[in-house]
Amino acid sequence: ANDPRGLLARLRQTLQRCAPTTGKPASPLANDPVLRELNGAFALVLADDQGCWVVTDPMNFVQVYETRDAAGKLLGIGTHSDTVAAVCCQAEKLDLCSVAEFLNAGTPSHPHTMYDSTKELAPGAAHWFGMAESANSRTILSYWSPPPEETQGVRFEEQAAVLRHALTEAVRERCPRGRMGVFLSGGLDSRVVLNLVPRDANCLA
Repeated sequence: ANDPRGLLARLRQTLQRCAPTTGKPASPLANDPVLRELNGAFALVLADDQGCWVVTDPMNFVQVYETRDAAGKLLGIGTHSDTVAAVCCQAEKLDLCSVAEFLNAGTPSHPHTMYDSTKELAPGAAHWFGMAESANSRTILSYWSPPPEETQGVRFEEQAAVLRHALTEAVRERCPRGRMGVFLSGGLDSRVVLNLVPRDANCLA
C-alpha cells in the first residue's frame, strides 16, 4: 500500500512491542506518538502467528463487534453485528432488552447489540486477541479518550445567559404571525422550546 510516511510500518512495530506475549504485561499506548497520528474512519487488523490486533478509530465511526460462545471463547470479529452473529451461528440468541432499546431509541447502548453473545469493541483502543487456546479474554489498550472539560476561567452564569438569549431569539424568529404548532416529544428540550414561544402567539402544542 502507498504509505509515504511509513505510518503502517511504525504502527506494526509499536503494536508488536506492546503485545502481551511471552508472559510480559502489555505496554500502555495512551501517549504513543504513532497512535496519535491515527484519525478518520477506520478499523485496522494486524495479525501474526501469536495473535492479532484490532485497532478501532477514536470517534467510533466504524464499529467493530466480537462474538463469543457460552464459555467465553472468541468465535468471530467483524464490522457488522448482524453478519458476525449470523456467521458464528448466534443470530437466534437475542438480547431482548437491547432489542427493545433498539426499537425505542434506534440503537442499543454500548457495548450491547441485539444479539446476546455479540458485543461492540471500545473505540479509540487497540484490542489484542491471542492465538492461545486459553486466551478467551482480550487485552484492551486505550490510546485516546475525550479531553478533560475546560473549567478554568469559565463563568457558567454568563454562559447560561448567552445560551438562553440564543434559544429565545431562535424560537421567536421562527414564530409566524398566524397559527403555529409545536410538536412535543415529552422531553425537556421540546418543553423549553414551547416555553420560549411568546405568550400572545396563536400556538397549538
